[in-house]
Amino acid sequence: MSEPTGEELSNLYMRGVKEGARGEDLDPQEVLDVLDVFGGEGVRTYMVGRLEGIEDEPERKLEEYGDIEYDLAFEFHESAFSVLRETEDLLRLRMDDAPADLSAEVDLRIVDDEEDVVQDGRIVVVEFKDADEISESRPAVITIRKRKFEIIEYEDPDWLPEG
Repeated sequence: MSEPTGEELSNLYMRGVKEGARGEDLDPQEVLDVLDVFGGEGVRTYMVGRLEGIEDEPERKLEEYGDIEYDLAFEFHESAFSVLRETEDLLRLRMDDAPADLSAEVDLRIVDDEEDVVQDGRIVVVEFKDADEISESRPAVITIRKRKFEIIEYEDPDWLPEG
């Protein structure tokens, strides 16, 4: 058995992080196999990775949920913007009062007065106009990559697909 290389130790660490994050049970035979092939240093590196994966997973989930909440925060009524251009894939519009922290890679949902989503998609470009750095909102031109979805209407409610 030779000393493990830096790359091998790095791979063991990342393997441990991934397995720890997935919540997999520790298999004693796997630990013995790592010990046989990579020695004590390999086992230590693998176990440190597992522990960090276990510790980081709740934080990663919180960040993920935070991103979802952040995405859902941007709902605008139809009257809040004017459409500059619409193509099959993109919607380009001007908003008079866009949040100052609005950025690309955020979901935007445009709703009507009944709170139905009329248009939604991922913001790909935000160009602030007449920027006032102090204001909480400012005019912006926003380009959105529209989501594609299919609406299926059933006329007879007794005939619904099983599922």
